[in-house]
Amino acid sequence: MAQPVHRQDQHTFVIEDDEITDSDSVSNTQEPVPNYWQSEIFRKNDQLMFHRIEEGTSDYVNVKRSFVNGMRNSEKPIHVVGIYKKNYQWSVMDGARAETFRVFAKAVTSRNGGDPNIKYGWYGGSREEIRAILSHGFCSFENRSSSHGDGGYFSPANNPMASARMSPADVDGVKHILLCRLILGKPEPIPFGSQIHLPTLTKFDTGVDDISSPTKYIIWEPYMNTSVFPVFIVSFKIESISTGKQPNTFNLFH
Repeated sequence: MAQPVHRQDQHTFVIEDDEITDSDSVSNTQEPVPNYWQSEIFRKNDQLMFHRIEEGTSDYVNVKRSFVNGMRNSEKPIHVVGIYKKNYQWSVMDGARAETFRVFAKAVTSRNGGDPNIKYGWYGGSREEIRAILSHGFCSFENRSSSHGDGGYFSPANNPMASARMSPADVDGVKHILLCRLILGKPEPIPFGSQIHLPTLTKFDTGVDDISSPTKYIIWEPYMNTSVFPVFIVSFKIESISTGKQPNTFNLFH
């Protein structure tokens, strides 16, 4: 059942059961994170754009479970460095973005018979791209894959692998991936090789690569900043052969 849309700065998001891959085989991601990762990041002008979520909270458990289980086929162990939640009270513009998403969700709900079809989706990017998204919203996708048309590609909550591959490591060897709320509305299947950049018919809102079992949610570029609401960041590190040298403490957004 679709959940009601609330004001985003007051709502505690819940990843629904059908968006999470159930698995007990997650041992390769459960090793303790070294203390040198424990620092506040995602600051700008001495204010927190995101805040670190404490381990054991429902948000932390749900988000980590979704990411960890979805990455269980990774060839190398993955360490979750930290999970952060966007602070939409940080600025007037952030508040406006939250309100825009709420209003657009309400409109899609009305048009689609009461169901806006809101899902979580992962979006991988470089540190610089994620910083730009947090500050200014989504922009161009010229350097992105366009296998199923021109738009923003998101991975389902239970399968973040494709988006994780789009996340290059920063100078400290840490990768970052956004978990966003997506207004999918009525999606249409988009065939491989398509070059479209808008819905083919007015009754459609978004695209998917496979209507029955999608691995790509496609939000068309004109609607990226009304249909996408970044909520969480997962920072993670892929284990490599140890050199005996520990990374420096990092701060992404100073």
